[in-house]
Amino acid sequence: RRLPAETLSGLAELLETIRQPDAQHPFRGELLWSLDAVQHTHDKRGRLMLSRMSTIEGFGASGPPIMNLGSIAMPRRETTERVFTEYYEGMIGLSLLTPAERRSAETGIEELEEAIPANQFMLGVMAPAFGSAMQAYDISRTDHIGLRTLIAIERYRAERGELPAALGDLVPDSLSAAPPDPWAGEGPLRFERDESELGYRLYSVGSDGEDNDGKRPEPGRYDIPDQDALNGDAPGTDYVFTR
Repeated sequence: RRLPAETLSGLAELLETIRQPDAQHPFRGELLWSLDAVQHTHDKRGRLMLSRMSTIEGFGASGPPIMNLGSIAMPRRETTERVFTEYYEGMIGLSLLTPAERRSAETGIEELEEAIPANQFMLGVMAPAFGSAMQAYDISRTDHIGLRTLIAIERYRAERGELPAALGDLVPDSLSAAPPDPWAGEGPLRFERDESELGYRLYSVGSDGEDNDGKRPEPGRYDIPDQDALNGDAPGTDYVFTR
């Protein structure tokens, strides 16, 4: 059944109180943690003490001192701190972009990971998880925009007895501006009235940046429907909110 206008209005107000996470802050926190770990694992002369590596996360005691002979082949603390800072600053810069802007950026996540020197093994192990973290943020932000838009559409229908002709009709009564599609180079989410039971389709163009007329990906490896349209595993498909 359809929700009444006052309920939809209350949902919209509640959603506005939910503060969306800022992708850059986790990376800044990780940078501080990493620099602290670098300081902990190097001696006063800047040499890496491999025996201290097992103590970073608080697990286990220091390894045997003979392990530290391997520090001859390892970079000094000053170099490691510079590499960590450059990598994280690059990730912070990318986190401030939309997926569409990131897609066309000269330096992306893969390029930052490829630039990590082979002897910076600690950062090399940690780096792949950060790309996944940014992807999770992108999906969360997309779902938030889509949910706000779905509520606004249904609120419009409840108040006027008909669907909007376009998303611009929701402005300014239900939305302050047309909801942007962060995966598209420009423009709002795609909205089309159709003959379905709901009466319309609402979708994002997904990771390929192309409008595929709301084509959904086949069921994938994720429990969340259509997520492959955002993680790059299903080019030629879109991320559909009206499932």
